[in-house]
Amino acid sequence: MTVSRTQAHIAARRAEVLRATREGVYQATIAARFGVSLATITADVAALRRQGRLPAARRSTRRAPVADTAPPPAPPTGPVLRSAQAWADAACLGRDTDDWYDPRTERRALARCARCPLRAACLDLAMRAEVRAPGHRYGIFGGLTPEQRDDLHRVRRDAARGDPT
Repeated sequence: MTVSRTQAHIAARRAEVLRATREGVYQATIAARFGVSLATITADVAALRRQGRLPAARRSTRRAPVADTAPPPAPPTGPVLRSAQAWADAACLGRDTDDWYDPRTERRALARCARCPLRAACLDLAMRAEVRAPGHRYGIFGGLTPEQRDDLHRVRRDAARGDPT
């Protein structure tokens, strides 16, 4: 039986997902490591559970650390963010969302963002959401990588404190 390259890739990723899940790593962290969407990792975990390789999900009463939980959505403010109609011109609209989270397609996502008329609004939305969850910076937003947004957060924080750096 011949195994396609895609099947081999999925099997290898699922083996790593199995290992990381058994170690207690959160799915959002696993998704960031692999540069895939959280939905992909969730599907992998579900498949591993169906195969009996992972136990059924347990209901936990403990809360996840803030760094590995999704930030709550920022409330829309400003003229551009109020209207869903305004987002209709976004360069990312209708595109595969994995492009903005996959390191292999980062350059393409950055190029699309550079031409987007809503780049500033998107960056503003991401920056406000990330203030609430500083360890949760994944993907391209507003034409910036997570590292670039981290630097921007640091500059803004230092400016607010009055640091000249």
